[in-house]
Amino acid sequence: MLFSIRCGISACLLSLLTVSVSLGQSEPRPTAPRLLPSDSLAYFRIDDTAAYRQILRESSAGRMAADPQVRPLVSQVYTGAQDLFANLSEQLGVTLDELLAISQGELSVALVPSDAEARIQRMKQTPADGDATETKPGADDESPEAIRERLQQKSREQRLTTRLAFGVVAIIESGDQTPVLRRLLETAEGQMTKNGFRRTVATEQDVEIVSLQRGNRPQSMHYLIHEDTLVIGSDLDSVRDILMRWKGSLNDERLSGNSNFTTVMSHCVGTEETRPQLTFYADPYGILDKATAAGGGAGMVLFIIQNLGLEGIKGIGGSIFTGGKRFETISHVHLLLDPRRGGVLSVVRPQQGPVGPPSFVPADATGFMALNWEVEKSLDGARRVYDQIRGAGSFNEDIFGKANRQLKVDLQTDLITQLTGRFTTSRWIETPARFGSQVNLFGAQLKDPVAAEETLGKAMANLPDWNEEKFAGVTLYAGREAKIPEAMQEYMRSGQPHIAIVGDHLVYTDSRQFLEQAIKTETGNGPGAISNLIEYDLIAGELSGQLDGRPPFMFSFTRPEESFRAVYEMLKAPPMREGLRRLAENNPVAKMFHQALEDNDLPPLSVFTQYMAPAGSFAYDDTSGLHMASFGLKSE
Repeated sequence: MLFSIRCGISACLLSLLTVSVSLGQSEPRPTAPRLLPSDSLAYFRIDDTAAYRQILRESSAGRMAADPQVRPLVSQVYTGAQDLFANLSEQLGVTLDELLAISQGELSVALVPSDAEARIQRMKQTPADGDATETKPGADDESPEAIRERLQQKSREQRLTTRLAFGVVAIIESGDQTPVLRRLLETAEGQMTKNGFRRTVATEQDVEIVSLQRGNRPQSMHYLIHEDTLVIGSDLDSVRDILMRWKGSLNDERLSGNSNFTTVMSHCVGTEETRPQLTFYADPYGILDKATAAGGGAGMVLFIIQNLGLEGIKGIGGSIFTGGKRFETISHVHLLLDPRRGGVLSVVRPQQGPVGPPSFVPADATGFMALNWEVEKSLDGARRVYDQIRGAGSFNEDIFGKANRQLKVDLQTDLITQLTGRFTTSRWIETPARFGSQVNLFGAQLKDPVAAEETLGKAMANLPDWNEEKFAGVTLYAGREAKIPEAMQEYMRSGQPHIAIVGDHLVYTDSRQFLEQAIKTETGNGPGAISNLIEYDLIAGELSGQLDGRPPFMFSFTRPEESFRAVYEMLKAPPMREGLRRLAENNPVAKMFHQALEDNDLPPLSVFTQYMAPAGSFAYDDTSGLHMASFGLKSE
């Protein structure tokens, strides 16, 4: 019996202790998706800025900046940025370091719908001091001047309504930097009141909401600070509603419950080990719908939009993760589409197919991308939409008619039907390193290269500005070289368009050097193919694990160290230094970089490239839409 009483007393004490502890702790603030309205139109969020800053310091880029051989250059550039910010710092009342450190937790910015009519009514009720009363022409005045003024007034009202149909709101968790934040806001308020803004304070849920309104004009700012978190926006209702959701006094639908938002985000969250620090989302059709509904001619515009099928774009969003054990970064982007894909979405026709590099992509290329697309079905979809707007037969005439007559071939019959649907882009660095040195070669795989070469020769013979040439047994066609101003020729590359059939691909590039390198690689006389590189095998080997059994329609491979090599060589080249010096004469930012390069010797290239590793990306099609992801390996 005594034992039971003791147990009962212990249980009561434990319960009282639990209650007292819970009462001493405040409920954690809901995250931005649970504070924003369900119909939010766009959104960007950093989960924890303080933690993210630390992750970036530990990333490859952060470690590169902290490298003893690189640090002096980076430090001088940052000091220069502080100097450039000095004048603005005096106006804001905070230094650059203080400004960058204000956000200590969640940071979110969103575009939300706003009640334009309510905002206009509030503006009318608060005329600006000293503002002249607007004179409007009488309704019975039919003079040309009066009619013109009424039309202009209506146009101004429509533009204002469209502008006020949107609001911007931000949530910034400032933590122990709240005093700095308050100082910044006080400085901003002082500047705004000097410029005619009127400051008012309202209390909602025991929290002060500060409003600054410029009389009956649309410019306004509203904010509150609660529990070391700033909520600031252009619309009073948006700021107030976030507070009420936070306090639990507004029971409405939230962004976190929006089915389109949750579907997009479910494709982008990753695994537990790679939970993203950055997320974003947008409702393109919602933005367009809101803008057109608020402006003039809304009915007609919406009719056109709906007939084009743009309402089938349900949302787009993505995420970025940094700091994993095996991956430096992983990012996702998901485009949510109506499964029917009508109207303009009927041109979205990805297909399965080989995603490896063509045999002509050289080993010294900086990367490549392969994409598979149902060309003829995509063209059929474009033709239906175009002809619906312009009239039957317009697509064939407007898109192909003039070209067919000039080239004396039928592009649809003789060329497009020859395409397998596999398209590629290869990237390469042309020497010497200058602006524009990174060049591209675009390829389209052919079903019958021999027949296509005959068609190509017939078509190019009708273009007088193109010359037929030969290189390593391959026929190529060269157009006019682009003209570069004489003063820029030392540090600006001049492009020249070229077309050829290399292997089983029709290719186009504006770099003769790259085309010749591709032909050498195809014929076995070049540096070897990019598919033979160990780095390519590493990225291609990660592809199956990332896809989890889903067939891709796109794949790309990138070598950041090769792209950086061109930048490095440009920074060391005397013509580029001279060009930067000239630019620095009238540009303070260019002056900052030029001075840093003059005062610090560039470390060897290997010091930079040791922090770089290959990266890849892929895309697949599923019932909900298109998904693209990219990933970069750690340099260690």
